[in-house]
Amino acid sequence: MFSASGEKRGDEALPASLFGAPQRGAAVHQAVVAALANARQGTAQTRNRSRVSGGGAKPWRQKGTGRARQGSIRSPQWRHGAVVFGPNGRKYDQRVPKKLRQAALAAALSAAAAEGRVAVLEELRLEGERPTTKSARSLLDAMGLKADTVLVGRAHDAGLARAFANLPNVHLRTTRSLRLTDVLVADHLVFVRDAIAALEELRG
Repeated sequence: MFSASGEKRGDEALPASLFGAPQRGAAVHQAVVAALANARQGTAQTRNRSRVSGGGAKPWRQKGTGRARQGSIRSPQWRHGAVVFGPNGRKYDQRVPKKLRQAALAAALSAAAAEGRVAVLEELRLEGERPTTKSARSLLDAMGLKADTVLVGRAHDAGLARAFANLPNVHLRTTRSLRLTDVLVADHLVFVRDAIAALEELRG
């Protein structure tokens, strides 16, 4: 547990439903694969014969030239011709059941807590009238956080988001925007105290 100024205050009991769940590697794997697939744009596209420009006229007559018969200069075997069986855009979306997503997130949070990567902040409040990047950096330095850090608050705050935006390897999330990949990749997970209760409410 850390105070709003980054001072160590002791230990905080974490809810077992989120940070004491059993490990479910298969669920985590399936949820991560689905998340990465859903992030794909799927816009790779080539031009087939109907889309390529030109090639409307037969390049030479059918018989009598001694050359192979050709119907268009945009056939796939020609230079600058169309592409055969190329990608034409597709969706990579994968649906994952809600309970499986929740189980995967709880398993990842529990693993992070067991590894000592989870910390609790009493309140996310920066010094000064307006939150600045300097005060945000001072808070993280006081907490001893130098590596990749994910800060999880209850709700979005534009001022705080602006203050932390220029800090490399620091990501500000809300309980609704927290992703499974954030939990798996981050070296430090810092939860504002009321965000933990909000996360429990979301799980139902």
